[in-house]
Amino acid sequence: MNYDTLKKIFFRFDPETAHKIAEFGLRALYATPGGLEALAKFGVYKDEILTQNIWNLSFDNPVGIAGGFDKNATMIAPLAALGFGHIDFGTFTPRPQSGNEKPRLFRLVSEQSIQNAMGFNNEGADVIERRVRKIYPFKIPIAANIGKNKATSNEDALSDYEALGRKFNGLCDFFIINVSSPNTPNLRALQENSFISELIGAMKKITNRPLVLKLAPDMSADQAIALCECAVQSGASGIIINNTSVDYSLSPNARDFGGLSGRVITEKSRELFAQVARELFGRTILISCGGIDSAQEAYERIKSGASLVQIFTAFIFKGPFVAKSINEGLAKLLRADGFNSIGEAVGVNLKDRAGEGYGIRNDQTENRGDGADLRACEDKEAEAKTDEISKTTSKSDVSSKRGKISKDVTQKDAAQKDTPQDNDDVQDNASQKKDADAKNLSKSSAKSENLEAKKAKQSGTASKAAKSKTATNAAPKNGIESKNSKTKAAPKSSAESKSSKAKNVKRSSAKTKKAEVKEAKELKETREASGSQDAEQNSSKKRKAKKD
Repeated sequence: MNYDTLKKIFFRFDPETAHKIAEFGLRALYATPGGLEALAKFGVYKDEILTQNIWNLSFDNPVGIAGGFDKNATMIAPLAALGFGHIDFGTFTPRPQSGNEKPRLFRLVSEQSIQNAMGFNNEGADVIERRVRKIYPFKIPIAANIGKNKATSNEDALSDYEALGRKFNGLCDFFIINVSSPNTPNLRALQENSFISELIGAMKKITNRPLVLKLAPDMSADQAIALCECAVQSGASGIIINNTSVDYSLSPNARDFGGLSGRVITEKSRELFAQVARELFGRTILISCGGIDSAQEAYERIKSGASLVQIFTAFIFKGPFVAKSINEGLAKLLRADGFNSIGEAVGVNLKDRAGEGYGIRNDQTENRGDGADLRACEDKEAEAKTDEISKTTSKSDVSSKRGKISKDVTQKDAAQKDTPQDNDDVQDNASQKKDADAKNLSKSSAKSENLEAKKAKQSGTASKAAKSKTATNAAPKNGIESKNSKTKAAPKSSAESKSSKAKNVKRSSAKTKKAEVKEAKELKETREASGSQDAEQNSSKKRKAKKD
């Protein structure tokens, strides 16, 4: 019996009754030995091209079942046998509640859509916890979709989410935070920055599981983006766009209560997702939900930035093997476009717009696949800025050392003012290093001997000063010899230069302020006597700064 025939039978029942019949059938298969294995042969489609690793979780395919289908976690194993890549159970609340009055679920058959006003009907956290504990950890990722009780005021809503976070911390692979259902009075009022920031912050203290915020489609793109930015900056690991819509103008058959899902919201969901993805793609994991019922539609959402997609209404109109159908089609579309994996296709429509204010930035590319959040990207930017500051500081240190031999504040400022030109000289020396290396090293020897002469003057020992002058006079000669025999002399001069520099840096750091002033005067005299030696000294210092 094909599903079209089966659907005619199901559609004779009230929608909620039909859903219970389907649930009973799936649970019966679960209880039958070999039942799920037989179902999986028809329902599961596996292809390496569809696999992804997100939040350190392995997803066999990107198609998940959205919240509301399995409110009480009774169908997790059968849904996995039907080929879904992840399962979202709930939305459930801390305490059991019956939901809104019936009838509360309606089919819009000609539009392949439904309208629901269920109101978080569920058996409560205690019952669901016992049920999930029997199967967790599960073979595919499962998400706990959590909400607040209808009787809980918005002022106390945080306590409901915290209680569920504690109870299911070790019983799910990620959390989906539902503040966007239209069927709990005033719930959507919680979709504002201050509460979202407080909620995500509180949940981060309770659990290390990824937190995914699910938003409504009935807000402007600017509002949605601002709320997503707030959530990501507060620590959310993902965003789901979107829940059901209360835009009743989308269907002439819509009632004036409850939320619309299915084909009537396809365009609305696709457009809002694309607008949010232009700003958030590459900074968090994006999940698209709403009006997806084919491989082509799923593929468009993926190329627009969705790492995962979720379906609900398509299960009702396309049948229990809809996940397999979408996954088979996705694999064909990926190969037809030359992709080796689904990860290569995620956000491909945005990647070519990088740098225009849309989509992934170049410095965030590596963060997209593992779900790195906004703060990780900001940390990268901060590290880059720190490196730039460090480089600037290093150059400033060269100017500062040069300023220590100045006589007064005016001379120090003048030395610092010369720093840009000095830096240019360093670059020029670097480009001509090959030709001038031996010459600079020999001049370094002259500089070393000159500093020895200064120390001798400072100590007042005339004989030592005379010896230093003799050494200084000899240095140029050695420099000429070094020029004529670069290959032999340069290594020796280099070793002597390094030794002298290390020695002089140590001595310089030990000088008192008074000694530095005195040294400045003596250096001035030495400069007058030695002419070009001062420039040679600076050149050696620049070379040392570059090595450092």
